[in-house]
Amino acid sequence: MPADGIVIAKEAFRLVEQTQAYQGEEVASYLFHAFGTNLQFAPGEFNFVKARAQYGTKEAFRLRDEHFHVPEP
Repeated sequence: MPADGIVIAKEAFRLVEQTQAYQGEEVASYLFHAFGTNLQFAPGEFNFVKARAQYGTKEAFRLRDEHFHVPEP
């Protein structure tokens, strides 16, 4: 996930967490969805949505796992 997506997710969680009794959660979701639609992927970053459209769900999950695999030391 791009760094801006991580920042958006953290801020969304913080906002919902600090909203009194989760009153603003539904309204905030529209705001953060709009931010999320403008994510920019740098070369080399894995885009699951694009991989799923190209290869199908099963292969996209395999490619995701392959992309993020870190070998044990």
